[in-house]
Amino acid sequence: MCGTAFAAALSLAPLTGCAPSPVISPAPKASISASQEQQEAAQIEQKLASMAKGLSTEHHWLGDVATMHLKHAQVLSQGYPFEAKPSAEPIEATEATLAQLADQEKAAAKKYLDYVISDDSSVSLLYASLHTTASIVASAIDNGNELGVNLKGSSPSIFSPSDLRDAQAVLLDNQQDLVAGLEAMNGVSHNDSMATRLQQARRERDETLAKVTSPTPGPVTIEIEGLKDPARHKEIWAGLEKDVADSWALVLAASPSDQRKDAAKSMSGAYSKAVARGWQLTCWPGWR
Repeated sequence: MCGTAFAAALSLAPLTGCAPSPVISPAPKASISASQEQQEAAQIEQKLASMAKGLSTEHHWLGDVATMHLKHAQVLSQGYPFEAKPSAEPIEATEATLAQLADQEKAAAKKYLDYVISDDSSVSLLYASLHTTASIVASAIDNGNELGVNLKGSSPSIFSPSDLRDAQAVLLDNQQDLVAGLEAMNGVSHNDSMATRLQQARRERDETLAKVTSPTPGPVTIEIEGLKDPARHKEIWAGLEKDVADSWALVLAASPSDQRKDAAKSMSGAYSKAVARGWQLTCWPGWR
């Protein structure tokens, strides 16, 4: 089970997901111009960067959000956005209110969700990642929360998706680990929010199980250092949620194009749950 690998990673390095990374060696870069969708997305991200920058004097956490959006704009403005290297440049600030920024983030998230429907798995994940970041920033503003952003994350890379059944099996493994971890931790801390999430996680696991044709798995045990230490529970919980979110990225890439919109929603929601437990949002969720 992924829990054993997660335990080792937890004790040696920052939390990483159990799901295998889909990234492979990049394909040869073609001399192409950015698509119309890509150009529009670049303009949207530049606008969001300027609005966030203008608000960052009063709301300091939005400074990193502005930088994240600028990195997005720089990658999207290149004809070949995979393996693109954003450059450091100043952000022009524009005046805006928090409510206006939240509205623009929501509008961007909605537009990106439409762009997810693509025959190209890498392009689909590109826009699912943008949908995720915009959704999470909007939610943070609406709920009056400060959002931490890890600006050192990976940039989008070309990858070959796995078979859908294999991707769903990885998702199921990580969902079962999440359920087992929450059961173990809740047995120690008896946390109401954890108990509520546990019930939801069981339903999500069962939904995936119904789609997987492999034999029904037996009871899952998980070994993670700190399960009996309430002081470690937030960190462990965030890591388990992030593993599930990473798995949804694999499922999205492996799904038929007409099913990717729903997968993108599940991916975004899963990363939102990880953020709620303390995981730092990266510039491009889905890539590591």
